[in-house]
Amino acid sequence: VLDTVLLRPKEKNDVEYYSETQELLRTEIVNPLRIYGYVCATKVMKLRKILEKVEAASGFTSEEKDPEEFLNILFHHILRVEPLLKIRSAGQKVQDCYFYQIFMDKNEKVGVPTIQQLLEWSFINSNLKFAEAPSCLIIQMPRFGKDFKMFNKIFPSLELNITDLLEDSEFN
Repeated sequence: VLDTVLLRPKEKNDVEYYSETQELLRTEIVNPLRIYGYVCATKVMKLRKILEKVEAASGFTSEEKDPEEFLNILFHHILRVEPLLKIRSAGQKVQDCYFYQIFMDKNEKVGVPTIQQLLEWSFINSNLKFAEAPSCLIIQMPRFGKDFKMFNKIFPSLELNITDLLEDSEFN
């Protein structure tokens, strides 16, 4: 999905800096991350400067920003990506979003949770279901503010099984 976004040709109703943003993301952020697992801070600052061009955005070069704000500006206002997730809370209408932030109460008994466990616990505790299987799932780990993280460590899950989290799953 991300590669499709990074390779989509500019359309007439895209912002004037669409191609610049796309090229920066592809060549100076995404590819180096894939190859080296690292991106130089100057490249991230270049992206932050582009994000500040959006009328609804400010402070990207001078303030710490919430990941949700960052992704919404980038995906919605600049890259014009359709929301990646469709999530429904019991009895409510479907909510479209670009990522899912894990919400949960701190459980002192949990040592090092997996992403799979955190995702399942968060969905169950919030009474949520995916309305459809996402083509891409971006997850924000639980935290409170910039200083306090709920878990010192989280064990990565290289694959996630969301079958039980799907609204129309035969396993529900």
